[in-house]
Amino acid sequence: MVADGGSRALRGARGAGGAIARRVGERAKVRGNTVAPKVLSILHRIQAVFFVAALVNTATVLAGWHPTGNAKIVQTVFHGILALTAFAVVAELLFRAVQRRIRPAPLREAVVTDPPVSGTWVACNSPADRIPSHGTRWGGQSHAIDLVESPYRTRGLWQFRKPEEFAAFGRPILAPADATVVAVVDKRRDHRARNSVLGVLYLFLVEQFVRSVGPRSFIFGNSITLELADGTYAKLCHLRRGSVSVRVGEHVTAGQQVGRCGNSGNSTQPHLHFHLMDTMNPDTAQGIPFEWRGVGVPRNDAEFTVERQRDQQA
Repeated sequence: MVADGGSRALRGARGAGGAIARRVGERAKVRGNTVAPKVLSILHRIQAVFFVAALVNTATVLAGWHPTGNAKIVQTVFHGILALTAFAVVAELLFRAVQRRIRPAPLREAVVTDPPVSGTWVACNSPADRIPSHGTRWGGQSHAIDLVESPYRTRGLWQFRKPEEFAAFGRPILAPADATVVAVVDKRRDHRARNSVLGVLYLFLVEQFVRSVGPRSFIFGNSITLELADGTYAKLCHLRRGSVSVRVGEHVTAGQQVGRCGNSGNSTQPHLHFHLMDTMNPDTAQGIPFEWRGVGVPRNDAEFTVERQRDQQA
């Protein structure tokens, strides 16, 4: 998790700034707040360029290169790219601050489903503690939740542990409701954990930039998208490679095993990421609140147990 200081920077805004925020808020509500995810997506891609440009610029400085002629022009272009991407970082902080000030209302009431797991789990990045729960509304993640084997903590200084070392890895993932499978990804590898100090730094300073410019499965990893009867879409992410047992177009029933917990995509350790949304397009999707039968919405670090109600497919 990364602290966002943008809201503190704008917390004292008054007068004209407040009026602008209110006008933006009204427009966002009327249009379903579809502009915000697109803006953030563009900013993320600009910031990814910063990573490449910064590496090239640093390499030239360390090599003691003193450009002349056309090479000087190239260096000037790189400096311009660095300035532009620095602006994009500041712009994102301000944009997120305005978003949080607006606080658009949910599109609908909470959708009640079964928990997508059985046994004992711990909640992390829960919408019961803050919204957007993952610090972003992109991809319909405003009310997303992560499920891990134990309360998340940074462990060790430099270790990159194998996913098999985590009890959550390989545990069954279940369909939360009767639904139709509309999208499946099952080819992304399960990488080593990023929950050490060095691993977290690598994830946030390097890996996320790379993932942000790749296919969306670089973020969500192996995943299943389900269309529920009421038109709501459920997304189950970071599944184990090769574990998905359903195909696009297949009908599944609540409680049916559809995959296994993995560590694919943008993940610090084996866990399940779950959220509901109103459309499959992550650039326009709006998150929908959920509530699990018998559990509700567990808060961060809350341990809960789900009894297996019916026989599941192995």
